[in-house]
Amino acid sequence: VDGVALATIISQYISAALVLRCLMGETGPLHLELRKLRLEWSVVRRILQVGLPAGFQGIVFSLSNVLIQSSINSFGSVVMAGSSASASIENFVYISMNGVHQATVSFVSQNNGAGKPERINKILFSCLGLVTVTGILMGGTANLFSRQLLSIYSTDPAVISAGQIRMFWIAMPYFLCGIMEVVMGVMRGLAYAITPMLVAVSGACLYRIIWLATIFTWFPTQQVLYLCYATSWILTTLI
Repeated sequence: VDGVALATIISQYISAALVLRCLMGETGPLHLELRKLRLEWSVVRRILQVGLPAGFQGIVFSLSNVLIQSSINSFGSVVMAGSSASASIENFVYISMNGVHQATVSFVSQNNGAGKPERINKILFSCLGLVTVTGILMGGTANLFSRQLLSIYSTDPAVISAGQIRMFWIAMPYFLCGIMEVVMGVMRGLAYAITPMLVAVSGACLYRIIWLATIFTWFPTQQVLYLCYATSWILTTLI
């Protein structure tokens, strides 16, 4: 465990150093001079206005995921191992879709700032199409080769089977999460920070907690537990 943690930390330091090196070697607006680094409080205030709500949203999401993980743990070590392996593979799908979300925020904010709001609908629909195709292709491929991918993490057939259950119920409809994030990305790009936070906290986090306390309590199966993800993505998008 220590070795894996150390490898992670080292890779992050190397990545940070390489990014700094690239920025310092750039010309034009991206050029970085370390000796000129300083805080501009007017900019810091604006960053906090946009960033703090997003940070709070992340905290609440983490809390709801802790409760879900606790419910997964109730099924025992085999399901825990299968869920963990599946989550690692799902992360590839999420990162790919999250790239589209980040692009949405950037393009919307740039065009909004440039006084060209007529482009925003085009950006929205383009990114919705892209994130849907990306999510379906990658989620479908992960499910198609689920046994082979999960066998990287474990050779135990029971663990692989448990991982396949999670992958079907989460990775398969993962494009719904991408759609949710793109829609929220448009709102953030338009400088609405509080509204997306409230929507995410109620539509995803609070809803999942209620699901665990009611539906999952009545029908305590892995499938019902994982179903709370897809239904929460749909609800949040609709809100």
